[in-house]
Amino acid sequence: MPRSSSRNSLHIGREYGYLIAAGVIFSISYFLFLYYQNTRAAAYLEEMRTTSPEDYLSEIRKLEGFSTYLAEFRMLKDYRTPKLTAPIFIVGRWTLRQRIERIPVGSEPECTDPIVFEYGHVKVPSRNLDLAVLYSLEDNVLTVHPDAGVPFDVRIVSYAASIDHLELTVPGTQATSYAYRCLQ
Repeated sequence: MPRSSSRNSLHIGREYGYLIAAGVIFSISYFLFLYYQNTRAAAYLEEMRTTSPEDYLSEIRKLEGFSTYLAEFRMLKDYRTPKLTAPIFIVGRWTLRQRIERIPVGSEPECTDPIVFEYGHVKVPSRNLDLAVLYSLEDNVLTVHPDAGVPFDVRIVSYAASIDHLELTVPGTQATSYAYRCLQ
């Protein structure tokens, strides 16, 4: 009898050994497959970066978020040095608020006190402000360089793939304002 019991345990031990070996082989195969897929995806994105920069930026924004998008945008569009053209993601009207607000995704507040970013200009109609400017980017900060006056920073606060709000001190004021994209 003892002999049969040891034979059963040897048989069970061998089955577990086969299962463990199969699991190890499967795991190694799976990780090799993932490595292959990541390599293909990286090559695809690199090719897209040179052949279709706009599509590349759109994909990077969706895949890796707005912060990575900003870094790539800065390099591809050469915003390391000041330019007349406002970055596409900031062009338009933004309403200025005195405190941070939670605006539901997909909705836009009314433009009660707008700041307008456009080609070569920043305008704040309520303060009779119309500045001729250049724009540059560094990390998540857009620096606005007025022709006359001191440059000011616009901090871009984003969550996932989109901008939540901007933080800036409007020229001629002391307090930080929070800007939210608003209805035209």
